[in-house]
Amino acid sequence: MSVLSVDTDVSVPAEVGVSLATDVIRPAGPGRHPTVMMRTAYDRTTYASVSLQVHALRLAYAGYAVVLQDVRGRFGSGGSFEPFLNEQADGIATLDWVTSMPWCNGEVAMGGASYNAFSQMAAATSGHESLKAVVPALAPADVRDTWIRRGGSLDIGFHLSWALSSIATLDRRTSNVEALLTALDDPWLTSAAGVDQPVLRATPAADWFFDWAEKPDPYAGDHRVPTETDLAQVSVPALVVAGWYDVFAVGSFRLFDALGNGSHVVCGPWDHSGLPLGRRAGDLDFGRGAAVDLHQLQIEWYDVHLRETGPLPPKATVFVTGVNEWIQLDEWPPPGISRNWYLHSAGGLAESPSEAGEVAFEVSADAPTPSVGGRCFPWEPALRSGAFDGSSRTQRPDILTFTSDPLEAPIRIIGSAELTLSTSLETTPQQFVAELVDVHPDGSAWNVSDGIVESPESPVTIDFGVIGHEFGVGHRIRVNVSGAAWPRFVVLPGRRVLHTGSSRLTMNETP
Repeated sequence: MSVLSVDTDVSVPAEVGVSLATDVIRPAGPGRHPTVMMRTAYDRTTYASVSLQVHALRLAYAGYAVVLQDVRGRFGSGGSFEPFLNEQADGIATLDWVTSMPWCNGEVAMGGASYNAFSQMAAATSGHESLKAVVPALAPADVRDTWIRRGGSLDIGFHLSWALSSIATLDRRTSNVEALLTALDDPWLTSAAGVDQPVLRATPAADWFFDWAEKPDPYAGDHRVPTETDLAQVSVPALVVAGWYDVFAVGSFRLFDALGNGSHVVCGPWDHSGLPLGRRAGDLDFGRGAAVDLHQLQIEWYDVHLRETGPLPPKATVFVTGVNEWIQLDEWPPPGISRNWYLHSAGGLAESPSEAGEVAFEVSADAPTPSVGGRCFPWEPALRSGAFDGSSRTQRPDILTFTSDPLEAPIRIIGSAELTLSTSLETTPQQFVAELVDVHPDGSAWNVSDGIVESPESPVTIDFGVIGHEFGVGHRIRVNVSGAAWPRFVVLPGRRVLHTGSSRLTMNETP
C-alpha cells in the first residue's frame, strides 16, 4: 500500500514563456492537506533541499503536502536568474497554483534557509491570503544590509564565494565554468583583483556582482526587494532561526524585530557553513545540547498555525555561549544594565575612564590584516566562520588589543554591544574592524562577536550586533581593533589614530 504520492518535474507557470520546475510529495490518496512550500536557488532535487532545509518525507508522513521548486533561472526552471527580483511575483504565482490543486486545503506555509528564506519573505510581503506561516532561517531582514554591505563596507568575500561556488558556475548561461572554479580555488589571488574581477565580467550570470559593488543601494525604491518598513506590514507569523556566528546574525534579529508581535526567534551557536544545526562553529565545540532539530521546530510551528494544535514557543529561545545553556525569554532583548568599559592607551580595558591618550597603527595594502573566524561566509582556506583561538593576533602591529583584568564575578551579555571610537581623520573614509573576545584563564582567546564600520566621521560606532554570552570568573574581556579583515572586506589602506580617553565598549549586561 502506498502511503505517499510523488509528482516530479511539474511545470508551474510564472509568466508567459517561463515555467518553474516543481516536485510535490504528499500523502497518497484523495484528500486536501495543509501544504509546506520551499522555493530554492540551490536545486530542489538535492539531499540538502529534500532533507535538510525542509524534511519532505517527514512532513508528508505528518500529513502535509510538500512543494519543492527551483526559482526562476535555476536548475530545472526557465528564465534567467537575477538575485531577489523575481521571488515575489513567482512566489505569488506558485501560491496561486498550489491553492488551486485538489490536494491543498488552501493553507500554506513556507520554509528554507539563506536565499530560500528571502523567497519566503518576498512572498510574505505580497499579502497573499493563503500564506499562514513562515520559518526563515539564517537570513537578514533587508538584503541591502548584512547581505550586500555591513557597516557600509562591501562584503566582497561573501559575494565572490557565493558567485563562484553557488551561482555563476551553476547557471546555464555560463560557458567559462573552469575559469570560475579556478578563481574559487585561490581566494587570496581572486580577492586581490578587488571589484574588477575580469572572470566575472565575462559571465552574464554574475552581472549583479558589479551592481552590488558600484551602487550604494542597487535596489533603491524597488519593493520587490523588501525593506524593513515593508516587512513591518507583514502579518504572517514567523519563526526566525538565527546563529550567533552566522554571516546574517545581525540581520536575522532585525528581521525578527521588523516582523513584530507575530514573530519568534531561536538562536544557537551556528554559522553559515550549512545544515543541520549542529554543536560546532569553527574550532569550538559547544556541546551536545547546542544541536537543534530544525525539522521538529518547523513541524511544531506549522502545526500551531495550519492545524491550530500545540503551544506557541517562547518569544525568544537563545543559547548562551560561555556556559553553553539554553534560556527562554518573554522579550528580546531582556532587561539589562548598560555598562561601559573604557579603552586605555596602555592596552587595558576598565570600567573607569583613562586620561586622554593616543594610539595608532598602519593598514597595509600589501599585507592587510587577515580575517579570522567570526560572522563570515565560508571560503576555504581564507575565510572560516565560527570561533577560533586568536591569542596570537595580539602580536600583530596592525591590531590594537585592549584587555580587562580577570573577572571576579561572571558577566552575562544578552542583547547588544557596541564600540565607540574617537579617531583622528588622517584618511577618509576610514574603516575599522573590531572583535569582542573571551580570554580564558589558559590564555586562549575565543572570538564572541565582530563588527565593521566605514565612516568619514569621528567618533565612529561599531555595532557588535546581537550577543548571548557569559564571561566567566577568571576570564578577561578583550577588544581587538584593526583596520581590515582580508579578504572578507575591501581594504582601505592608511594610518588610523585612536583617542583612548573617550573610546569605550558598551554592553547590555543582564542578571
